[in-house]
Formats: sequence, structure tokens, C-alpha cells
Amino acid sequence: LDYAVSFGVPISSNSWGGGSRSAAMQSALASASEMGHLFIVAAGNEGKDNDANSMYPCSYEADNLLCVAATTSSDSIASYSNYGPGHVDIAAPGSDIYSTYSEGYYSLTGTSA
Repeated sequence: LDYAVSFGVPISSNSWGGGSRSAAMQSALASASEMGHLFIVAAGNEGKDNDANSMYPCSYEADNLLCVAATTSSDSIASYSNYGPGHVDIAAPGSDIYSTYSEGYYSLTGTSA
């Protein structure tokens, strides 16, 4: 994050998750916020409430963080997607997404799809 911000990158898409809260990451998010950087993250694929079960980076408290859940083709929250109105900000299509892959095109599912 610090590297992207140092080059003036205004937005980053972060499809990673897991681990515990990090003071260094919280500090990096605060610094990135001061520079106007938007940090977009995946909600996670455990089907859990991120308000009750912290999932980082989605559960960081930061004004510049946008946490995205996954929806199905019927526009409902996918059963595997994490959720929680306190931490998850928005939902987007995430089930059976036709996407590029190193060997061609595949149908992918998940909050990072």
C-alpha cells in the first residue's frame, strides 16, 4: 500500500485476506487516506458475519476502505460471501464470473472473482 501511494496511485484493488489485525497496516491505511487513496478489499469467502468475526483487511476501521461482498446472478448475497453492515460496504457480482486466467478463460466464484 505504501508503495502504491508513494507513486500517487489513487485506488487499489486488494483480493487478499486472512491473518489478524496489524498496527502497521492500520497506520498505512491512515496515511493512504491522507493522500486520497481508495483501498478496495474483498469481504471474504467464509459465509461469515464480518461484524461478529473480524476478517482483515475488510474489518479495519478506515474512511478510505471499501469492502465488497459477492452476489449471485439473482442479485442476492452469495452463500459463501462474508457480510455485515458494519464492515461490508457494497456487493458486486461474484458467482460464475467468466474471467481471464493464465491458460485462457474460466468461470470463477468468490469475492475476488
